[in-house]
Amino acid sequence: SKELYGLHTAKQHIRKNNFALLVEGQVDLIMSQQVYPNTVASSGTALTPQHLQLIKRFCNRVVFVYDGDSAGIEATYRGALIALTLDFEIKIALLPEGKDPADIASTDKEAYKKMIAEALPVFDYYIGYISNKYTGKERTFALEGKILPLIQASVNPIEQDRYITMVSEKLSISADSIRQRLAQLKSQTPQQATQQEYATEKAESIALDFERELGLIYAWQRSLKPENQFIKPESIISDINQDMVSNIKSVAENLSEDELGTKSFLLENLYKTAIILDNEVQEIKKRMGQTSLTIKLEILKQELKEATNRQDKDHIDLIKQNINDLLKKL
Repeated sequence: SKELYGLHTAKQHIRKNNFALLVEGQVDLIMSQQVYPNTVASSGTALTPQHLQLIKRFCNRVVFVYDGDSAGIEATYRGALIALTLDFEIKIALLPEGKDPADIASTDKEAYKKMIAEALPVFDYYIGYISNKYTGKERTFALEGKILPLIQASVNPIEQDRYITMVSEKLSISADSIRQRLAQLKSQTPQQATQQEYATEKAESIALDFERELGLIYAWQRSLKPENQFIKPESIISDINQDMVSNIKSVAENLSEDELGTKSFLLENLYKTAIILDNEVQEIKKRMGQTSLTIKLEILKQELKEATNRQDKDHIDLIKQNINDLLKKL
């Protein structure tokens, strides 16, 4: 539930392409990576928040390429719900019924490329699915059972509003009716924490992972003689805020001698040259900056929700502007 099959070979390609392909099985993974090396698989377990948090370290966009049968469609839906709570941009590839990614990638690579290129945004996919499969009351029930939970799962209030408008236009249902039903469902569902709080906690957890990784690299380089260092320890903690520097140094200082020896051996085998190590450090620092902005964004989303409940128009406009400014930076 915490490991992604193929991530060790896919992560650099995920960074380069700024999206990850998600498949389910090992054979799907192996065949898909021949066409898209940025493919990973949950392999043997359902997709979990921990899996998506790993991907979040490298990109904010995922394409689900699960089997085209009913089980694959349901697994895609469950995965999309989790991904929305982590503010991913989500697309879904349309596979023929009864086919899996390995079938197509192994027999017709161009068809596989076309299928991925034509992947639909998550709401377009499920609106189309419901419109084609249901009519009348059944469509209303499907809307409530499938589309409304997707809207609720989104932690971005601006995106939520866009989704409501999209559903309203495509299914000919008034936006006010959708908002009213969402409010009723929310009041009926006890929540231990808001989605914004959940997303903030996850972003903070990712930030701590980055700080630990830099702390280990900092400790490793600091333990070497100057002539043997790949990069100067001071460069590892430059251009980041003081709180992060303190956390990184704390990780290094709290390593036992045995831990330092083990970690140094592993890091030396992972980062074999100064160029590889420097690139990794710069990438981690970049991601740390993005995660810091993400935490600020989640706080603003919570403030926007509270201001909306108070109907404080001036404050709402100011928060929306701040959110837009942060989104541009991200």
